[in-house]
Amino acid sequence: MDERLVLLFIFIAILVIPAFAKQLKEKVYNGKGFSIIYPSSWESSEEEGIVNLFPTDNFAGITIVAHQQVQLSQDEIRALLLEMNGIINNAPVIITNTKNDVTEYYFEYTSRNIKWQVKAFHQQETLYLVSTNCHADRWEHMKPLMLKSLQSFRIK
Repeated sequence: MDERLVLLFIFIAILVIPAFAKQLKEKVYNGKGFSIIYPSSWESSEEEGIVNLFPTDNFAGITIVAHQQVQLSQDEIRALLLEMNGIINNAPVIITNTKNDVTEYYFEYTSRNIKWQVKAFHQQETLYLVSTNCHADRWEHMKPLMLKSLQSFRIK
């Protein structure tokens, strides 16, 4: 009986481990002034300074944009972030954190059945805007990957 149990465990492990290994493979995108880690099965594109990282079936994605010569107060940046995301009513709470010379802004919202997470990093006169989006019905499945990528963003 114990031998069958061991064989069953080995069989299941052989089936499951490659699936996990595939999910864990990652790439590093090195942009101008920043880097971010994202799933290796995703594609990337850059057009006119806008970086997009996305799965081939386009149900989710990460967009990164760097804005130069941004000389605004924290309140003005909060207002700008809401405006850039088309948020007029029911504004979400924007969490702000300053560490060294970088101020980080974070908020999330849902619009038209799409879950959004937005992080902005303001360093000197550069504002990096990093946003994730995912269809709401796939959010729980994608949340760990999205959060990991979002948290991996680094200014060089």
